[in-house]
This record gives sequence, structure tokens and C-alpha cells, in this order.
Amino acid sequence: MNPVLVIVVLGVLGLSVALVAVMRRRRSAGVTSLAFLAGWQDLAPAERIAEVEAWLSQTPRPAHERAAALILEGCAWLDRGRPDRATRLFQVAYHAEPDYASAGVLAFACMKVAGGRVEEMLATLMATWHEAGRPVLGSSRRERALLAACRRGDGPVGGSALAAALWSLPCASLRQQIGEALSRRPAWARPLWEAQPGGVGGDTANPAPDVYAKLRA
Repeated sequence: MNPVLVIVVLGVLGLSVALVAVMRRRRSAGVTSLAFLAGWQDLAPAERIAEVEAWLSQTPRPAHERAAALILEGCAWLDRGRPDRATRLFQVAYHAEPDYASAGVLAFACMKVAGGRVEEMLATLMATWHEAGRPVLGSSRRERALLAACRRGDGPVGGSALAAALWSLPCASLRQQIGEALSRRPAWARPLWEAQPGGVGGDTANPAPDVYAKLRA
């Protein structure tokens, strides 16, 4: 075989291997660099907020990692009973990484409940989810990775995929409300125990309208 042709073939093969490796790294990229997640959920809300802010201040972070961290901080503010502080964090997170559908729903829900009763957060969140066209939570690779990293236990007993996705958010107060809703079964919470089309906490047969556009503006 022509030596020049051999060199060209080997070069092409080498480039192909390198490209495959890069694509695999990109596909596996999630939230694994959020090292503080180990034991983070066991801390008091104020300590969780401090941990996130310290992590964000240490070094420049990719947009999707900053967005994930802001979602965590927003959940901690919810546990402190401050949806007003959580609103902006969820807005910035969704603006930075629209793959996190939960951040968009949470942002609008927090706007509605800010200054109100935090114990009504789940009911407001469900109403917002419906208004947004029942988006699938956890449909993107990055959001699935974040929810998996934050998941505690097996999720709510008797809950739907939507309930499992919401339960995976690191928000103790929201998990408590999900448990109560599954026990009492109010009409507004029906999607929390009924299977949803698409199977990942939402409705892929009826895509959500772009109600989040102003968050990205």
C-alpha cells in the first residue's frame, strides 16, 4: 500500500477516535463537578446557601453548572420560606440554561407565591405547570443528571413521574407538601399520582408553549 495513503488513513482514524471521545465526554457531562452535593442536603438551609455561593465564587463555571447551582440555592431559599429570594435565582438559571425546565416553572410559581404562604407552594407550582402546557421535567440530559444527583430515596410512594421529578428537587418543604398531597389527594394534585403522557413528568404529546420567553429576554 502507498505509504502516503497509509498515513492519511491512520490520521483519519485517529481524528475519528478523538471526535468520538469528545462526544462521549459531552454526553456524559452533567453536574458531577458539584462536589459539595455530598452531604449538602443534610445542612440547614442557610448553610446550604452559603455552600453554593462559596462554590460559585471559587472559579469561573460553565453556564450549565452555574444554572444547576442556582437551582439548588433557590430550593434552599424556599426551605427558608423566602420565595421572593428564590425567584431571581430560578430566573437566572433558566435564562442561562433553558434545558432546566423546572427552573422556568419554579420561577413563575415563586413570583405568584412571593409574599404569600409558602405552604401553598406546591398548589401554585401545579397551577403554573398546567399554564405552561405541562412541560416534561427531566426531559433533557442535564436536568435528568441534576435530579438524579439530588434524589433522596425511592421517591414518593404511589407518585407519578411528575411527582418523582418534583420530589428529586432538593427542597424539603416541597417534598413534605408532595407527601401530604399524595395522602389527601386534592383535585389540583391529580397529576402527582396519575401517569402522564411522555413518562418523564410531563406531556410530550402536547408540547409546552414558549411561555418562558421573557425569562430569556
